[in-house]
This record gives sequence, structure tokens and C-alpha cells, in this order.
Amino acid sequence: MKSADISVIPEIKGKIDLDGVAKHFNVLSEEIINEFSGSEIMFRGIKTSSGNQTANLKSIEGLTTFVGDEMEEWQSEDDYDKLILSIRKKGIQNRVILIMNPSDDEHFVYKKYIQDTHRIEVIDGVEVQISTHPNVLHIHTSYLDNVENVSETFLAEVADIKRKSEKQAHEAAIAEVGLCTAIEGSDAAWAWKVKYDKIYHKAFQKTKYAYVVIGRWADIAEGVIFTDWEEGDFDESLPYLYGQDYGFSIDPTTLIKVAVDERRKRVYVKEKFYTKTQLKLNGVYNMNSSHIDDPDDLIVGDSAEDRLIADLAELGLNIEECEKGPGSVKAGIADLQDYTIVVSPDSPNIKRELKTYVWSDKKAGIPVDKNNHTIDPIRYAKRRFKKGFSDIDDSIFDLF
Repeated sequence: MKSADISVIPEIKGKIDLDGVAKHFNVLSEEIINEFSGSEIMFRGIKTSSGNQTANLKSIEGLTTFVGDEMEEWQSEDDYDKLILSIRKKGIQNRVILIMNPSDDEHFVYKKYIQDTHRIEVIDGVEVQISTHPNVLHIHTSYLDNVENVSETFLAEVADIKRKSEKQAHEAAIAEVGLCTAIEGSDAAWAWKVKYDKIYHKAFQKTKYAYVVIGRWADIAEGVIFTDWEEGDFDESLPYLYGQDYGFSIDPTTLIKVAVDERRKRVYVKEKFYTKTQLKLNGVYNMNSSHIDDPDDLIVGDSAEDRLIADLAELGLNIEECEKGPGSVKAGIADLQDYTIVVSPDSPNIKRELKTYVWSDKKAGIPVDKNNHTIDPIRYAKRRFKKGFSDIDDSIFDLF
């Protein structure tokens, strides 16, 4: 863990020096040893993408305390569970300390320890979810707990974020209730104020000040790409096709049913399957065959797997490659943003990705290349709708 010796270790060494007990400690590049008691603090990186590092950590004997820093970056609940279950030394309290900036409510830490067991604590107008899980001590801090130790520049930046967030919440409330035209002090003015305050408060919970500064767990990630979506039934009266993404290594294989209502500018999507099981050719064929509505249904697959698509077609599937080219991702996103996306209730992974698919560079139109294993197939299918179908009378699409 090369970053530890320039970040965490110097900080701990500073505390040791401050206490005047440096002679009892041997500070190395990846661990600190207390030569008086024999205890050790080890520093290791968590390579969750490959699993190798967590496997190495699990093999370390005698762990009694695990401290996970920047836990918002750790996405694998399975790796976390395997590691935590390895901390089981008898005769001493075993502890797990998770340090993180709250991210979004799809993160496994939220689901595991907060989602169903929490209370609300209001901090500067922000409703913060505090865990009441019986095995958890949840300590939530913000800049307000440390004002005397932060710079004036930082406080000015925070004040600017808060001012913009208040303006955002005010504009959202006015957009819904309108300006008050009632006489001040009247019942009508009071009723307007009650409604305004309720909407303002709700909107304020979704601002940068709430999420980034105070640390409320977000129902969507910051910088999310798709905001115009809702849950609703798939419109089975519309023509449809399927988009597909292929997972190898740690990525999932997915199949998404898609229909487009051009008249109402709505894209209906339904998760047919989302599996992290590593499928070979016959596995993909069998999964597709059992999940499409009709044997002749069209599937549009990721063109990066052109050989797999050709082999699936040889086996009898009606499948073709998606169209890709320079700027196709940016154009596809822009196209989808012109529509309301309607997600079937039984599509948890689509909903999760819509909440967490964010920009890497919004100005350049470049998304972060993750949380897109259902969204990419939707994009492939939506683009295919523009071409029409050789075996379907294209005039049918003029009806929708």
C-alpha cells in the first residue's frame, strides 16, 4: 500500500511523537509495531476489482480490529463480508471501524447498516440518516463540529455552496407553488407558506450542501446523468426489442427489454436478466432463449463481442451488433435525455444504475465507465429503433 507511508502512517507517527512514546514503536512502510506490547498496525490496500488483496488479508492470523478508510470506494459487499468474517479472535473484542463520506443509498454499507435501522438527525436543515443498528455505533461529523480548525477560505466556499443550495430549493418550491399573491397574515397566505416550506425542505435535502457538505446519504449520486425517470409498468402495446451487454471477468451479462413511445417521448425498460455468473456461449444462448418473449424477438448486442454475437446468431437467435462509432456514447446519452425513462418495478439493477451513472467530464460528454451494464443496452436498443425494422412495417412507429 504505497500511499500509506505518505498519508496515514505519518499522521499516526505524529500522534506517537506528540505523546512522547516514539521509543516504543517501530514505524515501517506498511506497518507500525508496538515493541512494548507486541501489537501491530498493518496497512494494506483493498484490490476489490480482482479479489487478490482481500484473499491475502483473510490469510492474516490474529486480526482483532479492521479499519476501512474511504469505504465509499469499496463496492463489493461479498469481499467485505469475507474479510469481516475472518476477524474472529477469541477472548477479545473484535472491532470494525468504517470511515467514509456518505455516498448514495445504493451503497452496501447503507443497505446493510442504515436503510432499515436508522433515525433522522437534523443538522443545519439537513435530514441525516443515523444508524440505530444494534451492532453499530454511528458517529456522524461535519465541518460544524470543527469550525475552529478550518480556514476562512474553506468556510467561504461552504457558505457559497449553502447559498446556491438554498436558491435551488427556493426555485424548486416556487416552481411548484408559485408566488404568494394572498394578503399577508391571511389564512391563504399561511396555507401557501406551509406548502412552500414543505416543498423547500424536501428540495433542500437533494442539494449539494446536503449531500457533500453535511453528509446526507443521497438517493442519487452527485453528477448523475439521467434525472428524468420514473417507476411504472412496461407498455406491452408498443413494439419492443432487447439490448444486451456481455460480462467477462467481474462484469455482469444483462438483457433489457426496451420499447419507445415517440409521441409521448417515453422509453419503457424492463430488466429480463442481470447475472454475474460467467457465461460461455451456450449459457448466454440458453439465458436469452428463456427470457425473450418470442423466439424471433430482436436482440441488439454490444459490438465489442462481435464473435459471440455471430455465434449466437448461428445457434438461431435473432441478434445483431449495435452501432458504435466516435461520439456514439455521447450522442446516445443525449438522445435518451430527451425522453422520460419508465422503469418496470421488477428492475432493481436498472434503478440502481440510473441513480449512480455519473459524469466523468460533463462538458466533454464523458461518463464514468461503470454502473452502465443496463444503461448501455438501453442505449443500443434506443439507437436501433431509429433505423426501423426490415421485417416490420415501419409505419407502425408513427402511431406512437
